[in-house]
Amino acid sequence: VRPFFSTLLRTQIPKILLALGTLSIVFALADVTRKYVEIREVLAVNRLIVWLDNSSSMYNFGRTGPPGPIYCSDRELKSNFPRIAMACQAMLRLIDSTEAYAKLKKEDRQDRMAIGRFGLNSFVEAHPSSDYARLRTVLEKINWRDPRTGVYTEIHLALRDMFEIALQRNFRG
Repeated sequence: VRPFFSTLLRTQIPKILLALGTLSIVFALADVTRKYVEIREVLAVNRLIVWLDNSSSMYNFGRTGPPGPIYCSDRELKSNFPRIAMACQAMLRLIDSTEAYAKLKKEDRQDRMAIGRFGLNSFVEAHPSSDYARLRTVLEKINWRDPRTGVYTEIHLALRDMFEIALQRNFRG
């Protein structure tokens, strides 16, 4: 009796497991539990914190170009200070694309953007806001030779300030 029973088990267990596996695959593909599918598009709310390098390397260490303040709206900016021109252009494109994305959502919760600057010292130009026209105005009024930032680069201070702005929301309450 013993050899017959062990032979039966050895031949029948793989067949039983194959049948169970096949049935589970068929039920999984048929999705018996499905009633209906609801697809909803949820767009994320972003908080962008942009820190602009305002050290002397952005304006060629003060060697070229006219003396005095440098603004994003200057006519000869691209030829005199190409790094500043590209930074201004990138910021304007970022503000425009963020505003376009916010209009797509059509919600009360809008994307927020903050602008800061760093050199030897770092500081916030615009706190997180969804007023994109104000952010453009702030960007146009930035003096890239602002004496408050200093001419050296202290990125660790900028990172610290950036994290403080990002975490401000969590420290409230």
